[in-house]
Amino acid sequence: MISADRLRTVALACSLGLAPFSFAADIDRHIREHDNGLRSLNLSRPDRANALIGIQINAGSFQDALPSRNTIPGLAHLAEHVFLRQTIRDEGREILELRDYLALNGGRVTAKTGHNTTYFIFEIQHRAAPHLLRALARLIRQPQFSTAIIASEISAVDDEFGFLKTKAHWLLQDALKAATVDGHPFRHNGAGNRESFSPYSLDYLQSALQAFFSRYYRAANLSLIYVSPENRTTQNKHIALSFGSLPSLPASNTAEPEIFSPDTLPRRLRVQAPVSSPQFTLLLPLQGASRKTGENLIDYLRYWTQATGAGSWQQQLADTGLFRQVALSRGIATGDQATLSLHWVPSAQGLNSPELTRDTLLQALYTLAKQARNPAIADHFKVRRQEQGAQSPNYIESDHVYQWLQKISQADGTASVALPDDRFFSLLEKRRWLLIELLPTLDSSHRSPLFSVPWQLLPLPDLSTTNPLPLSAFTPPVKLKETRTLPQLSSSVSRPEKIFSEGSLEIWHAASTHPNEQIMLHLSLDIPEFNLSQNDRALAELWLSALKITTRDFPGRRWTRHPNGMRVELRGSIATLQQQLASISEDLQTALTEAEFESLKTRLIDDWRQTPDYRFAFEALVDQLRVALQPEHDSRTDRIAALDTSVHSDWLTLQQQSLAGLRATLFVYGADRDSAHRLSQSLELPLAATAIEQERPGSPSESLIPSQGLQRTELFSDANALLRYHPAVRQSASDEARYQLLLPLLKRQYFARLREQQQLAYGVTVVPVELDQHQGLALIAQSATSSPDTLHQATEQFLKDFPQWLNTLPEAQLVQVKSQLLTELDSAALRGEKLAEHYWSEITRQRIAVEYSGSGWNDKVQRAVNALQAEDLSQYFQSIFLNREQEGLILEGWPRRGNQPEVYSSEAKKR
Repeated sequence: MISADRLRTVALACSLGLAPFSFAADIDRHIREHDNGLRSLNLSRPDRANALIGIQINAGSFQDALPSRNTIPGLAHLAEHVFLRQTIRDEGREILELRDYLALNGGRVTAKTGHNTTYFIFEIQHRAAPHLLRALARLIRQPQFSTAIIASEISAVDDEFGFLKTKAHWLLQDALKAATVDGHPFRHNGAGNRESFSPYSLDYLQSALQAFFSRYYRAANLSLIYVSPENRTTQNKHIALSFGSLPSLPASNTAEPEIFSPDTLPRRLRVQAPVSSPQFTLLLPLQGASRKTGENLIDYLRYWTQATGAGSWQQQLADTGLFRQVALSRGIATGDQATLSLHWVPSAQGLNSPELTRDTLLQALYTLAKQARNPAIADHFKVRRQEQGAQSPNYIESDHVYQWLQKISQADGTASVALPDDRFFSLLEKRRWLLIELLPTLDSSHRSPLFSVPWQLLPLPDLSTTNPLPLSAFTPPVKLKETRTLPQLSSSVSRPEKIFSEGSLEIWHAASTHPNEQIMLHLSLDIPEFNLSQNDRALAELWLSALKITTRDFPGRRWTRHPNGMRVELRGSIATLQQQLASISEDLQTALTEAEFESLKTRLIDDWRQTPDYRFAFEALVDQLRVALQPEHDSRTDRIAALDTSVHSDWLTLQQQSLAGLRATLFVYGADRDSAHRLSQSLELPLAATAIEQERPGSPSESLIPSQGLQRTELFSDANALLRYHPAVRQSASDEARYQLLLPLLKRQYFARLREQQQLAYGVTVVPVELDQHQGLALIAQSATSSPDTLHQATEQFLKDFPQWLNTLPEAQLVQVKSQLLTELDSAALRGEKLAEHYWSEITRQRIAVEYSGSGWNDKVQRAVNALQAEDLSQYFQSIFLNREQEGLILEGWPRRGNQPEVYSSEAKKR
C-alpha cells in the first residue's frame, strides 16, 4: 500500500555519500567464498513468505570504457536495463520475459548502476526462488538479447536521462565534474542517453554489451545474498546449483584514480541548485590513509555528532544562532581515498556572517576530533557497532540487502574504528578543502556538460579560523540509543481481543505465548479540534512536532497524523512502556512556553517554505491528488499563512479544547491482559467519562472525488507526467480479493504497453492509493519526450484493451497469482512487526465500520480468492475504469516555467 507522502523525497542530498551500516556475522549468516570466486551470504528466515535475492556486480559506469574500445558513455547502465529484458523458461517450460515471471510469482525487482557497482534485488514468492536463482545464473552465463531490445532500452535510458535534470543530486554531480581530476571516469556521462549511443550501430552495441557481460558479469566479480524460509543446508544447495556453478574466471580490475587532486585544492565551487536559500558543503579528501580507514574515521566522528541534549555538538552549534542544520558524513570518493563531508544550512544570522559561521564550524570540528581521541569512547563505539551488526532484522527489506551486498564484496566485514591521528589534524591545518556553495541563482557563463548547470570554480581564500565563536567541550555520545535495529518482537501471539471499552477509552491486546519478549504498543488519539479550521490544522502540525522532539530518545517511536488526530507506536518492556506512556501523558498536557512556541513555529515555516525536491515529476501530481481528494488538506502556502498569523494563545486554546474532547485507543501487542491493563493506567489523560461522538470517515460507497475530470498542473520539473486516479471500493472481502488480484496484473501490463512496446515513457506504474477514507488505484506515467496528452491517450486505449487481455489470461498464470496472494494473506505467515501492523489494521477496520469479525478479515479474503475466476476480475476492472457513472480524476503535468510551480485547473472534462 502506498500513500502520497511515501512517494516524495524531502531533502537535498548534498554529501553525495552513503550512510554507514554495521556488519557482523551471527549464527544466521553464512558467508562463503566459493571456488569460482563468488562471495555469497545466505540467511534463513522461516517466517518469511517471500524470498530475497540480491546480486552485486563489481562494475559500473566507470567501467564504460572497455579494453581496446572507445568509451561508450552509459554502457553499464544500458547493460542493467538489457539484463532485465531477457527471457527465461518457467517451471512449465513456457518462455516468459523475466519481468513477467516476477509479476506472476508476486515478485518485483530493484536495479541500480553506480560508479563501480551494479546491483539487482529480486523479491519473489519463496517457492519460485530456487528456479529464479538457476534462471539468473543462466542469464549471467549466456546473456541473450536482440538489437530490438537494445533499441527499446536505449529509449528507456534516454527517457530516464530526460528527468535526471530534475534531481538535485545529479545536478550537483554534473557541476562537480569541473573540480575533479582531468580524464577521470567521473567526468563522462555515466547515465547515458540517446546522444551517447547514437555514434554506434545496434550491432556494434550488441557486441559491446556482450563483451561487457563477458568481462564483468562473472563469478569472481559477483556478490550474492539469498534470504528465504528454507534452512541453510537447502539454501547452500540452491546456491551451489546456480551461481556456485558459474565458470571460474579471474576478477576484472575495476580500480580507478582518486577523484580530487590535492595539488589543486583548496578551491571554491559555486553552483546554482534548487534550494530556497544558500547551503554549503566542505569536502576534505583524507590523504595518507586507505579508503576503509578513512571511512571508519568518518563514521566514528559522525557518531560523536549524533549526541543529543545540552552540551552536544548539534545543540551547541544550534545555540550559536548561526545554523539551521549541520551534518557530518562520508562524501563522494573513488579509488582508495575517503572524503569527509561537512554540510551546513545557515540561519538568516549565519548568512549575514558567512566567515564567522564557517570558522565556528571548522573550529568545532577540530575540537570534536581532539575529544574523539578518547579510547574509552572509541571502545564503546566499536562494541555498539558489533552489537548492532549482530542483530539482523527479522524482516529484511531491500535496503538491508543493498547495504549487506556492499559489505560482503569487501575483503573484511568486521567492525573496526579509526581514531583521529596526527595525519588527520595535519590535513585540517593544511585546509585542502573543496568548498561547495549551493545557491538559488548564479550569474555565470560556465555550464555543466550534461544539464547546463551554472557554476564557477574559484580559488579559495585562507580558511584559517581567526574569529570563531567559543564552544565548550562536547558531550560524548555514550548515551545514544540505537534505533536502527530493535530487538525482535514476539512471533507468536493470540488474535486481538478488546479488554476494555468505557467512555472514550478503548483497550485491545494480543497476548504472547512467550513471556519477557519485547512489546509493541499503538496509541491512537482522536482529537476533533485538529480539523475544525485551517489555523487548527497548522497548530496541530506544530503540536505533533513538539511531541516528536520530546520523545526523540524513545527507541523505535514513530508518530503519525491521521484524519482525526495522531498516533504513536512504541516498543520495549512493560516497565519502559509505562514510563514512556506517563511521559507522553505529561507532554500532552504541558503547555509550550511562548519561546518554545515561536521557535517551533519558525522552524516549521522554514521547512514549508523549502521548494519541493521531487525525485520524479509525477510526485508533484501525487501532491495535487492529495489536495483533490482531501479538501481539508491545506497547501503549503495556506499552511504558512495560517501558522504565521497564529499566536501562542491560539495554541493554548487548541490544547485545552483538544484535551477536553480526547478519545484514545490503545493496542498492546505481546502482553497479557493484566499487563495491558497496567499499561493503560500509565495513560494519565483527561479522558471523558462517556464516549464523545466524532465525525468518522464517510462510507467507502460514497462519492470520493470532490473534483472529477481533468486537471492540468505546471510541474516543478523538466518532464511530463500523467496520473489517472479511479476510486476502487473495497467494502467486502470479495472486493478486496479482486482488488489484490488485479493490481499485479494491471501493473505489469501497463508497464509492458507504455514502456516496452510503445516506448512512450520510462516511469510507468500502477499504485494503490490510501488517503484517509479514499481507496483507489492510480496509473502513473512520466516521460521527458511524450506529451501529457499522448500519455493520456495511450492510457485510455490501454484501459479499453485490458479486459480482452484479461479474458485470454492462461489459467496457469491466474493460479500463480492467486497462490502468491494467498500466501501474503495468510496471517499465520506474519510475525513480529508485520503481525502487529496486521492486527492494528483489523482493529482500525472495526472502528470505521468495514466488514470485520472474529474470524478475521484476511480469512474471508482468502476464501474469496479461492472462488474467483478470470471473468470476475474482468467485471471488477470494468466497474472501476469503464463505469461512466464513476468518473475518475486525470492529472496532467508539464515542465514549469519560472521559479515556483503553479497549478491550473480546467473545467471538468468528461472522457
